[in-house]
Amino acid sequence: MDCPDDSTFVAYTEGALDVAASSAFEAHLDACAACREALAALARVAMPAGADEPGPAGPRLRARGSTCGRYLVLDVRGAGGMGVVYTAYDPELDRRVALKLVRPQAGATNLRERLAREARVLARISHPNVVPIYDVGESDGEVFIAMEFVPGPTLARWQTEAARPWRAILDMYLQAARGLAHAHAAGVVHRDFKPGNALVGPDGRVRVVDFGLAVAPSEASAGEPASLASASLTATGALVGTPAYMAPEQWRGAAVDARSDQYSFCAALWEALAGAPYRLPETTWRGPPAAEPAPAASGGRAFPRWLRQLLLRGLADAPQARLSGMQALIDACERRLHRGRRGTLLAAAGLVVAAALVVLLGGGRSPPPQLCRDDPSLLDGVWDREAARALRQGFAASGLPFAATVAGTAVSALDAWAARWHDERRAACEATRVYGHQTEVELARRTACLDERRAALRERVRLLQTGERDVVEAAVAIAHELPEPATCRDPAALLRDGEGDDDEARRGRAEVDRAAALVQAGRFAVAETDAGAAGAAARVRGWQALAAAAQRVVGEARQGRGAGAEAEEAYYQSLWAAEAARDDRAATRAWTRLAALLADELARPEEARRAVAHARAAYARAGDDPLLGAELELAAALGERSSGDWQAANTRLRAVVAALAQHAPPADPRLLTALRQYGRSFFDLGEHEASAAEYRRALALAEQHLGADHPVVADLANNLGTTLLDQRDVAGAEAELRRALAIDLRVYGPLHLSTAAAFGNLANFEATRGDLARAEQAYRTTLQIYARQPKPHPDAAKVAYNLSSVLINTARPAEAKEQLEWALALQRETLGEDHPDTGAYLTGIGISLTEMGRPAEAIAPLEAAIALFERRPRDARYLGAARNELARALWDSGGDRIRARGLAESAAAIFRAQPEAERLLREVEAWLAAHPLPRG
Repeated sequence: MDCPDDSTFVAYTEGALDVAASSAFEAHLDACAACREALAALARVAMPAGADEPGPAGPRLRARGSTCGRYLVLDVRGAGGMGVVYTAYDPELDRRVALKLVRPQAGATNLRERLAREARVLARISHPNVVPIYDVGESDGEVFIAMEFVPGPTLARWQTEAARPWRAILDMYLQAARGLAHAHAAGVVHRDFKPGNALVGPDGRVRVVDFGLAVAPSEASAGEPASLASASLTATGALVGTPAYMAPEQWRGAAVDARSDQYSFCAALWEALAGAPYRLPETTWRGPPAAEPAPAASGGRAFPRWLRQLLLRGLADAPQARLSGMQALIDACERRLHRGRRGTLLAAAGLVVAAALVVLLGGGRSPPPQLCRDDPSLLDGVWDREAARALRQGFAASGLPFAATVAGTAVSALDAWAARWHDERRAACEATRVYGHQTEVELARRTACLDERRAALRERVRLLQTGERDVVEAAVAIAHELPEPATCRDPAALLRDGEGDDDEARRGRAEVDRAAALVQAGRFAVAETDAGAAGAAARVRGWQALAAAAQRVVGEARQGRGAGAEAEEAYYQSLWAAEAARDDRAATRAWTRLAALLADELARPEEARRAVAHARAAYARAGDDPLLGAELELAAALGERSSGDWQAANTRLRAVVAALAQHAPPADPRLLTALRQYGRSFFDLGEHEASAAEYRRALALAEQHLGADHPVVADLANNLGTTLLDQRDVAGAEAELRRALAIDLRVYGPLHLSTAAAFGNLANFEATRGDLARAEQAYRTTLQIYARQPKPHPDAAKVAYNLSSVLINTARPAEAKEQLEWALALQRETLGEDHPDTGAYLTGIGISLTEMGRPAEAIAPLEAAIALFERRPRDARYLGAARNELARALWDSGGDRIRARGLAESAAAIFRAQPEAERLLREVEAWLAAHPLPRG
């Protein structure tokens, strides 16, 4: 038979094996010197010197309704070598408790005195992560401990009942560590920490239990043997501690302290993460079997190298080689968790750390050879010093004022990506050659996947090295959007439908990745063509995962060029392919893109809400990815804003910004996007000071990582300027808006769309402060820039709409009507007949006709505007304005005056609910006062 596990050793020492199992165990001992030595070590601890008499029998089972002291037994919760645990009722305090009955250790004397001493020891431990002890006593010759009743599972069960990401497991164990650290600070050592001795409550809080093994050295009686004084009354049978998690000094029967708990904790956490128990390399002593185990049936998971190194230190053979205490271990973990580095490295520690441990334990013996050594040459010619130098040269040749700053940020991002790639390459090797967690076939597939990631890096570096203006502008996004090496941990995902090992499929994935980089650079037409061709080929071959990726990029390209309806169709095709491939991550990304499109550009908030729900379902299946989750929640916030729920959008965006600040580097474009949206959400709520603060926060990041002259800085300055204008900070607003215009003129020149947008914002500023002549001039300049574009742009319609407002306010309604009719035609051509903005243009036409003295003609466009706003809700002020204008048209044309009054009153109610509509409310109330219905 194979070497028995720890539970078999324990059962044998307690006489719990049946005859056949005991005979088989003894036959194995006859042939296995290692197990004989392990049993001898266990026996030295289980029966210390002077303890010749056997211990008493374990507690008898008590029937439901029986009593133990003042407690009423309800049912049995569990049983083991340590005793029996019941759910019981405490009638004095009217509460349920967990009641443990245990057997005193052999040789224990002065039972009542020691119980009192143990109660004093346990009373020192009061902490949220420790189950409190209510009572310790004796009943019918048995010892009982009453403690808090926690209905949740043990940590051992929690970590195996579902697939848990490493971070979630670490978070739960750190709760237990805090409880142990508090106990150590009170002078109490647990001595039997294991996942079965920690409970997970319904509130998600972990509580450490079974401090009955705890030792407070100062409390030991002077006349008691040290081993008995430290063992306490509740040892598991005769063995102090659980073999799988016992520190080497416990196996030797030596004195223990808080560092022994540290060892047990690290052993438990190692097993939870790696899927197999930790075994120290064989040294001068023989405890448990020393060979590296095969992985557990459930398998292990990758976890970061820094965590592996910390655990290995906590698992050092010599106590003095471990960390100084549990708090030091907690602090080290929290420092690394809070660094917020994107793509935490999930790599095995490898023989580098293991070899160092052997040197420490073995007195300076030479370390074994490294099987999975780093090989920097693997990225030679792809990303190395020469490649970085060429990139910087290409950027400098562009002549763009922000080129040097962006080059530095892009190089840093690519360096970090390369480091992650090397670590994943090493981890892939170690998983097979060192730890045995994967087969050689799986290693080959994982390596092939990493080779594809290297090819993607090569293509992006070549694109960046061209130094072309659009590439330099988008360089940081291009660098950050590289496919992550960590996605190769599941190479089976690349084998869906047999596409993973096919050269043509590899070429197709490379084409799609290049197209995605071109989308970032704004080359939408080329990206759409290339991704579309790759997707078509994938569909012919039945490669659904590749088709899903290709169609998503097609959708992004179409969205980039303003073709929202066409983008929607591409995203749906991506979704159908992702579902066919059972690719939940691809489905999450496609649903997320679709939700953002529906919410922000197509103004269909209810459909956006449903798309978000689909995205969340796919994300729940895809697993833990905080960056993908943040993108999803950003889309959800856009949907909430589109539906008018600005407070919900603001709350959600606060969480999105916090998540990205924790998990993404400061230069990640997604963080800037989230900050911009967060600032806008405060603007929507009328909290302009908070809005300006978030825009300034985003500006500081953009200036640092992109340069003070980058177009993103111009966009943020425009946002800040608009916010300052609403705060009546005219000077500050003008400075930011002119700053934005100056950047766009330097970078793009006078005829670019971005420059047109900057002129348009400056025109809005002039109109707001009342200089209508300068506003009109700026609007007309903006429209001239749009007129020079090769294709009509929908933003030109918005500028014409704003110009019409100036014309109406300067008593030129006929000119205003002409602008609005042109804008309406352009709007329908570019964004479709049913877009909500159409209602604004119809409302403007109605106003113009009323001002021209033709109110009867104004009724039809105003009725159409109201119907559209009621069918496609957006900012309620638009609906209120349309109803108000229709009321005027009806009244002035001699129409239904009762309906006219009702429409105006409805508009007033809408404006009262909108704090920023105060001026509109005053106007409609004045009209109502001046237009009463005749009496009678």
